[in-house]
Amino acid sequence: MKKQFFDDLGEVYQLIKDKQEQLHTFYDVLKPGAESEKRAFIDDFVEKIGLEVTPEREMAVITRLVSLRDDALTQALKAAGFSEEEIIEKKEQAYLWVADYHLKMHASLVEEIEAKGLLTPFYREVFRGVHAVGKTFSDWQSSWTAHIIDGVNRELYRLFNGDEEKIFEMLHEKELFDPGHAGEKGDRSYSVLVEQEDGSFKSVPYAEAFAQEVTTALLALAEFKNNLLKLEDEVFDQKEVLTDYLQAIIEALAERDTAKLIPRWAEVDRRWMKVTAPLQIGHPLEYYEDHYKKAVALEWDLRIVNPKNSAGDVKEKIKSMYAKLFAALRDEVEGSEKIYETSLKSADKVQLYLGRPALYYGAEFCGLFSAQVVPNDEVVTKEAGKKIFAFADNVLE
Repeated sequence: MKKQFFDDLGEVYQLIKDKQEQLHTFYDVLKPGAESEKRAFIDDFVEKIGLEVTPEREMAVITRLVSLRDDALTQALKAAGFSEEEIIEKKEQAYLWVADYHLKMHASLVEEIEAKGLLTPFYREVFRGVHAVGKTFSDWQSSWTAHIIDGVNRELYRLFNGDEEKIFEMLHEKELFDPGHAGEKGDRSYSVLVEQEDGSFKSVPYAEAFAQEVTTALLALAEFKNNLLKLEDEVFDQKEVLTDYLQAIIEALAERDTAKLIPRWAEVDRRWMKVTAPLQIGHPLEYYEDHYKKAVALEWDLRIVNPKNSAGDVKEKIKSMYAKLFAALRDEVEGSEKIYETSLKSADKVQLYLGRPALYYGAEFCGLFSAQVVPNDEVVTKEAGKKIFAFADNVLE
């Protein structure tokens, strides 16, 4: 059964590769005699956001659609003389346009896997469930960006005349960061700032600040979990750890006490570290976009291992490298044996996944990573280690 699963996984991997290659053909629009349908699709959007069609603007829009980056589009809008408010509005239009295209692409992949009967009923449900939850995260992303990036963060910048040091002083003084495991200031937040009538700010958890969006996501997560409970994972025996992981996400998303947010999400990370199947769900982990409160982004995806690549071989090569270094330094470096033993233990706690994103949603429509070392919670890392994801196939495209 496992051999058949990996054969099917290879076919799914190829389906994803084919879709990505087809997506990249949008760059052919820039070549003479390009396919008229694709050119019309790009040019229609260039005009929709109030720009005249030029090769540079076509390139900016294609980059937004294919590479999921908006820097070139932002520059094109600035160069055209649009105001800051107009640029925000047009970037949101671009997000919705990109999300719609990629959601349809993901739905097509899920349907193809179903039609071909690939993988097992359990893992076909994983694809279905991730997609259903992903649609809710993608809808939520607009509100998240509007409130945090284009809302309160711009207001803070205005109130403090662009003095970011004073902004951080205020956040520290008013204790507006989520508390960490021992009550210290956390390194990330699962809450947002809400301005009060007196001009002060209050920290409000996602479940309260985005009540409707979170409720919709929770319903999709609950249905996903319940559907998995009706099935069996006869290949990797991951049913219990995967449904426990989804339950932890449900509890973390629903949490309304800011003092419990980081511990709740740390439990999500703990349970996630027990999920070792070649299909890996990605949940909210990173917090690069919010410069002030470090609000965790609405990441949601499904990552697939390339069945032709062996992460185990890579891990053994790393251990072999440690052994050679130890042999060379044993007599020269005091304490090298302890360093060697510690390095081996650390390597044993690392899970390595070589592949590509199969499905991605929400914040990831604003940029996909090529590699990731997670979780970021160091308490969880000390207990359970790290997962390393390397998406070299995506980079090569």
